[in-house]
Amino acid sequence: MSNFSDFDTESTFNDNGAGGNALGIQVKQVSHAWIDDPNKDFVVLEYHIKNTSASLLSGVYAGIFADWEIRGSLNKAEFDINRQLAYAFNPDVPGVYMGIKLLEPSLGNCYNMDVVSGGAGGIDISDGFSGAEKYTALSTQRTQAGGSIGGDVAQVMSAGPFNLIPGDSVKVSFAIVGSFDLNALQVAADQAQAMYDGIGVSVSRVTDSPELRMYPNPAHQSVYVYGIGMEEAFTILDATGRVQAVEKKVLGDRLLMVDTSSLCKGVYMLRAGTRSQRLIIE
Repeated sequence: MSNFSDFDTESTFNDNGAGGNALGIQVKQVSHAWIDDPNKDFVVLEYHIKNTSASLLSGVYAGIFADWEIRGSLNKAEFDINRQLAYAFNPDVPGVYMGIKLLEPSLGNCYNMDVVSGGAGGIDISDGFSGAEKYTALSTQRTQAGGSIGGDVAQVMSAGPFNLIPGDSVKVSFAIVGSFDLNALQVAADQAQAMYDGIGVSVSRVTDSPELRMYPNPAHQSVYVYGIGMEEAFTILDATGRVQAVEKKVLGDRLLMVDTSSLCKGVYMLRAGTRSQRLIIE
C-alpha cells in the first residue's frame, strides 16, 4: 500500500476459526497514525468487510468494543450524537478522555454498558458477553453509562445493518481518539473526520481528478478544506454571487482551516479555480 500517514498498516483476516458459527467473512483492516499536531491524537481504522460465502448475509453490523479503565474503574460513558463519538472519562481524576468515532458511514449506533451485576438497566456483561448481547450492543442505542458518579463501563460504537450478497463488501471506518479534556477530544474527532475525508481519495484520483472537500458542512465557526492537487487561492461567495471572503493561502495536498465566524447563516459557494463546493453556515 502507498504511505499516507506516518505509520500505515494493512492486514487481512477471516472468521474461519469460528467453525460452525463462521459466517464467511473476510476483513481487510487499514490503519493510519500521525506523529505531529494536529493529527497525533487519533488513529484511523478502516475495515473492508467482504461476504466470501455463497449466501446472502443480512442484518450485518460491525463495531468496536472498548472496556475502559481510565485512571481507575470509576468512569462515565457518553455519546456525542452530532459527531458520532462514543467517549469515556474519569469524573474524579480529569486529564484523560478517550473515544471511538464513526467516520464512515455517517450514522451508527452507540451502546454504553454498566459492567455491574444486573447491567443497571442495560445488558449485563458482568457474567460474560454472549452472542445475543453482542448483537444487542451492536444494533441498539444506549447513550450513557456510569450513573452520576461513575462506575465500571464499556462501550460499543458500530454501524449497520448491512445486507451483503455473495462477493459484496462494505467499508466501515473509525477513529480511536484521545485527549486531555472534552473540548480537545471533540477537536481531535473533527480533525480525524477531516483527515479521513482526504484519505478516501485514491492515488489515481489525486492525479487524474482533483477535488475540493470540506468538513464539517454545515459549518459554524470554521471549516476544514482539503484541496487535492490544486494551487489556486479560493473565494467564498454568497447566494447572489458576491464575494464574501478571499483566502490567500495556497491549496495543495494538505488540510487548511478556514475561519467562517464572520459569515451569516446561509448557503455559500467556496470556489477554487474552476472547482466549487456548496458551503452551508448554521
